[in-house]
Order: sequence, then structure tokens, then C-alpha cells
Amino acid sequence: MGIRIKHGEFVDEHDRVLNLRGINVGGSSKVPSTTTSNNSNDNDDDDNPSHSSSITFVNRPFPLTTAPLHFARLAACGFTIIRFIVTWEAIEHIGPGQYDIEYLTYIRSILEVAAEFDIQVYIDPHQDVWSRWTGGDGAPLWTLEMAGFDVENLRECEAAITMESYGRGYSSAECSGRSRGSSSSSDENENASSSSSDTSISFPKMIWPTNYFKLACATMFTLFWAGERFTPNFMVDDVNASDNGNDDGDDGDGDGDDNNNISDDSSKSNKQINIQTYLQMHYTNAMAELLKHLIGLPNIVGMGTMNEPSPGYINVADLSKGFGQSPAAGPTSTSTGNATTKELKYGLAPTPFQGMCLGEGFQQNVGEWSNGLMQHVLGRADRKVGLDPKGKTAWKECSSGDNGDGDGDGDGGCIWKRAGVWRTNPNTNTPELLFPRYFANVDFGVECYLPFAQRYATTMRRIWSSSSNNALLMFVELPPLEFSSTPFPKISSDSTDDGLSNAVNATHWYDGVTLFTRSWKSYFSYDTRSDSPIFGYKNIFKMHCSQLSDIKKLGVDRMENAPTLIGECGIAYDMRHLDGLQHYGTCRNSKDQKIDSSLFGPQLAAMDHTLRCLEENLLSFTLWNYTSDNTNKGGDSWNGEDLSIYSEEQKRGDLKDEEVHGDGESFIYDGLRAARAFVRPYARCVAGKVMVNKFDMQKGVFLFKGKSSSSSELKYDVPTEIFVPKLWCLKESDMSIKVSPEGSRFEVDEFDHWFIVKYWHSSDSSSRDHQQHMVEIRGPGMKTPSQSPQSRILPRSLSLPAVTMTTPSIPFFAKR
Repeated sequence: MGIRIKHGEFVDEHDRVLNLRGINVGGSSKVPSTTTSNNSNDNDDDDNPSHSSSITFVNRPFPLTTAPLHFARLAACGFTIIRFIVTWEAIEHIGPGQYDIEYLTYIRSILEVAAEFDIQVYIDPHQDVWSRWTGGDGAPLWTLEMAGFDVENLRECEAAITMESYGRGYSSAECSGRSRGSSSSSDENENASSSSSDTSISFPKMIWPTNYFKLACATMFTLFWAGERFTPNFMVDDVNASDNGNDDGDDGDGDGDDNNNISDDSSKSNKQINIQTYLQMHYTNAMAELLKHLIGLPNIVGMGTMNEPSPGYINVADLSKGFGQSPAAGPTSTSTGNATTKELKYGLAPTPFQGMCLGEGFQQNVGEWSNGLMQHVLGRADRKVGLDPKGKTAWKECSSGDNGDGDGDGDGGCIWKRAGVWRTNPNTNTPELLFPRYFANVDFGVECYLPFAQRYATTMRRIWSSSSNNALLMFVELPPLEFSSTPFPKISSDSTDDGLSNAVNATHWYDGVTLFTRSWKSYFSYDTRSDSPIFGYKNIFKMHCSQLSDIKKLGVDRMENAPTLIGECGIAYDMRHLDGLQHYGTCRNSKDQKIDSSLFGPQLAAMDHTLRCLEENLLSFTLWNYTSDNTNKGGDSWNGEDLSIYSEEQKRGDLKDEEVHGDGESFIYDGLRAARAFVRPYARCVAGKVMVNKFDMQKGVFLFKGKSSSSSELKYDVPTEIFVPKLWCLKESDMSIKVSPEGSRFEVDEFDHWFIVKYWHSSDSSSRDHQQHMVEIRGPGMKTPSQSPQSRILPRSLSLPAVTMTTPSIPFFAKR
């Protein structure tokens, strides 16, 4: 199945409109297969850990031997496309220009198996808060070292918060946890600076996004997007480097050949380039190297530019007052109004200037925030906490470049201090902010992201077009609207200076209240656009549909009618009602631990709600996520998240032998969680215009309505195809199919785990132009209507004051 863009829709080779439904594969691909941690200080070379060869991402997302089973399961779910997660670190973790060829070869083999199951692929260069050493995933360790960071001291300087370092910081939870865990020790300071965190201190759920507003992550993104502007003298050595966006016939690595590797020929003279050019070049080259290994695969449809890129400090209005944004300057700016902020304040939240001071070892009094009344009603921190790095700094004494002062001595220290943003007052020996608006008045989307995306796309398409006639789609995945601090740029659909051809709007969306509170409440939510509570399911459904409609409009209005595919959406499966259970999953060989299906009732309702909102907007999407090695305790193996639709520990223990060995109908769905919500019927390719394409899980009714296109627009007399999973209708006789108008016909093709209902809306070509048509399929409904997401009964214990106290804790809940 080829995928093209036509008239703002995804279409196949017959010009049928495609409703793409898929999944992100996989959640644990963010971390190496040799470790389950976010960090990798377990390298075999303590002196130079960035050049370690001990880690590998091979077997992420799953071993090659098990790939057929996993892809068969995804196909049985009705998924026709996957967003395939890779990280820059996975490709180039050994060192600059040194690629992990074993991993790249493995990726090709995995995606070859996907092709055997007719699963299309778009590559997602994934990152969250820059890297594993700054609390997320993405970039290799050597990028931080190139900038001059000492990653061992980031936590003590409040420059980053990670699972591994949590317990060494100065938040109230960490300090009280150390006191409990070290009652026999009188030296609290020694405990505070311990080289390892206290494992008895629980890492807070969903605190990792706060790293976007801490020194290390904010600095790295600022250097990546605008190093030439803000640190013009921060130069690093490279061998015959060149801008990867140049159309000079090579692949952008500057050596004039076509192998996409940085040359190690010492006879070539070194050239100094800005840190921005260096970082962008290596990132692009790494993804280009991956794409080269995929040449010839028929199921590669596109690539993302970067997952949820952050602007860092770019456009911050006042470094002393937080991350509030200023109206961007310039005639192309789309920003209006006064400074605003989407800063996530949770735990310790230093201002940008305070973060810089802490990074240099200066003591600061920092606000500590909870997500309750104090922040969202009174606008205040819960308390002030004195942070003292106690002689530690976030910076190495010497770094690879000259850090912005232009003297070339490479003597290290804070690069923003050396760039003149602030100084140590010689009279008082205290930090002094010199230019609070140093980063202000820059339109991140127009001036930073779009020029990079154009160069990136040029490089990728040059590689791909040499061997494929299919145009490579470019997926634009800017931060979710509720979390984005910068305006969405105007992106032309052609290849002009402000254009990005064959672009897809792949903005993400989550039901933030459900995600962050890990609970499903059909009677209450929160609208982050209006900062107001929403009561009653009908109003919640309307609000979420409106949010998705706003995202879809970005493709139409800001990207010249580009199609939209929601790149991420999903729910947390570790909901709070499971917290008290030791083992909420079924152990395969232990009948006494069979799971009560009602335990997943809230997850079923929440996922069904998400799918209903997507269907209401006729949106394509890729759910987050499928993690083959998900466990109840470790979740998706990343920052405590548990959003995988599949878990080995949710497999049933009572399947018959033939089912366990894959011969039975139930086996393929075994291990899926709340599967009936997302394994549902839908029209996946439509001969005409789609009007309605939705499923009522409670009633067991699928409804499709469409409008005929002019017969001249279709190359062949091809049918609309509707996917019907056997999880819903095990036999053809379980389906009652009704079609209209008169003269329409249908056929049912049966496959191992699903049916395809083929529908021709009229046999009379003279009467079918612009004619409306309908398919209704009735099958088994839910046996427990009480789990319906439409339930609007408020608990008796929920009084209005209780709602008022709960409401303020929600406004940033749109980010995973």
C-alpha cells in the first residue's frame, strides 16, 4: 500500500482516502537493551564514557526472532502503520561520526518483517528533554560533553533530574527521604552529595518534563537551534565540515563522498565550526545514515524531523522571571500579546538565571511548587528552598570549544556567563544578570525550526529519491498545543524558502487529566485553553473533540491543507485504582492470580473515549505505545511510564494448548490491555469522501457514511474497505450488515484474525457521482454498560469544594 498526499488527504494508489491507524513501536526503544535505566554511567571506559562500546540498542523494540509474532498482533489490531522509535544516541553513541552498524542492520531486518505484514513505517527520531543524562532520551552523551557539561554534577546543581540521580537533590521529598534513610548518620551534607540516589525515595510520576526548564536541557536546545546567534564564538573542531543542507551532491558530511561518515583522515585540515552547525550536522547525518540502510524497503513512507523540539531559552522575555515568552520580533512573526508562559512548575523550579547561577555553584533560594491551590489559584510557590551545590558545578573545567568568549583557550565554565549574559560582580562576588532579555524577540518556529527542517528534509529526500519513486513524507511534530510556548509557524507546501513539501501535521494529543492523574473521570476534566474546569461527559467529549479539531486546523490553515496524523495519543494503564495491588497482571502459570477483568474497566472507558474523539474528527493516528517487554513493575522501562497497550504480564494463564501455540483465535490478542477499545472496526480506505467513520463500543454498532467522488477521480472501480476484527465478530454470522443506497453491494473476505468488508456504493456509474452512501455493521455489544464512558454520575463523596481544590492541578496536562 503506497501512501501519498492529495487534496489534504492521505490516499493510496487508487486515490482512495486512507484512515491511517497505527501504533508507536516501542516505548523501551528510548533506552539501550543492555540497561533499563535512563542513564548509562555503567560504561567500560570511566575516562571517556561517551566512547563506550558496551551499550547497544539492538533488540529495541524486540528481538528479530519474535518480530513476526509482534507484527502479526499489530496487524490483527487493525494497525496499518507504525511510528518507529529511534534515537540519535542509538545510532551514534560511540562517538561523533561513529555509527552503530550492527544496530542499523538490525533495524532494516525488523522493518523487512513489518513489510511482510503490509505494515507501513514512518521513522521517528525521538527525544524527550534532550537526552538520558538530562532526564529523558535522544542525544548521545558526547553532545553534553561537547558543550562543557559535567554530567556527574547536574543533579546537585539542579541542572537536571533523572531517576538515577533522584535523591541527591534538595527538594523537600528528597531531603526527607534522606533523613529517613540515614538516621544513623549525622552528616546530612555527605548524604546529599552521595554518588548514588537513595532507592527508597520514589521518583515522582511525570516530573521528567520539568527538565525542559532546567539548565542542561535548555542550554543544549538553545545551542542546537540558535548557537550561531547566541554563542557566535563557541567554535568546535571538525574535519572538513560542511552544512548538511547544501545541495552539493554529497550527503552533507563534508567529505565529498557518499558514505555519510565523518572522515578520520588526519591529512585533512581541521576546520572550526559553530556548535549549532556541529550538532545539527551530526544529528542529520545520523538519521541519513539510518535512511541509507533502509533504501529499497517498500514500506517506508516518511520521517519525522524531531519529536517535540524544545526552544530552550529562545524567546524568554526575562531570564530573572521564569520562562515567560516575549512577542517574537520580525515581520514574519505570528506572536501577539504580552509575555506568556507554558512553564511546568513541579518541584523545584529555578528561573533561567537562577539555573545558570546554580550551575556555577552559587547558592540560590528557589521556589518549590506543587500542582494545587498555591500555584494555580494564588500563583505562588509552596515554599522557598535554599539550594547550595556545595562547591560542585555543572561545568567541566575545560571543554572542547572556547565557550563563546572568542579567546580559544577552552577554559570552560558557564557558556552563558562567557557569552556576557551575566557575570560575577567583582566587588560583591555575587551573580549579576547583565542582559535579562538576551534571548527575547525570536520566533522559534520561523527563525529556528523551519530552516533546519528544510535542510533536514532536503538531505533525506536526496538519499531516498535516488532509489525510490515514492515521495518521502515529512512529519512535523512540534510540541502539543497545551504545552507549546511558541506559535506554530506558517509552513508553505512547496519547496520555497519557507516551504516543506509533502509535509504532515503530526502534532500530539492526550487527555491530560487522565494521563497525569492516572485515573478516568467521566464527570470531570479541565480545559487548558480556557483554564477552566469541565463537568459532565458530554461537555468533556465536546472539549476534547474541539482540541483535536484545533490540531487538525493547523494542517489546513498553517500548512496549506496538509493532512493530519496525531503522532501520539493514549492512556496510562497503571491507573491509581491498581496501586494497592501487588500483582495486577495475570501470571501465565498461576491460576490464583487471574486478573479480574473489571480492574481494567477504567482503562477500557478511557481508551474508548480517546478513540471516539479521534473518530469524531476523522483523524489518522498512531497510539502511544507498544512495548514488547512491558512489566507491571517497570512499565515501559522509561521514567516510570506505563502506556503500552501490551504487557507480557497481562497474558492469561488459562488458554488452551492450541491457543497458546498460536492456532486459536484468542492467542493473537493475548497480553493486550483493554483491547476492545482500540481493536475496533473502521473504514481504512474509502472510495470517495468520508463523512462518518465511527464505532459505538457499548452498542456494538459500526457506522460509515460517505459521499461519492466524481468517477473520473478514481483510477479503477475500487471498493471502500472496512476492517472488522475477530475480537469483535468471531464469525461472519456475527455481523449484520446493511448498506445503502439501492444498487450498492458488498463482499466479505475472511483472514486469520479479521474480516474485510468490501463495499461498492453503486453499480450505476451514471448515478453515483456525489451520491451519499452508508454501511452499518451490527455485532456483539458490551456486556457491562456500566463501564460506559458516557456515565455522568458524580460520586456522593464529591462535593463542590472538593472539585474546587482539585481543579488547579491540571493545566499543563497535555504532555506525556
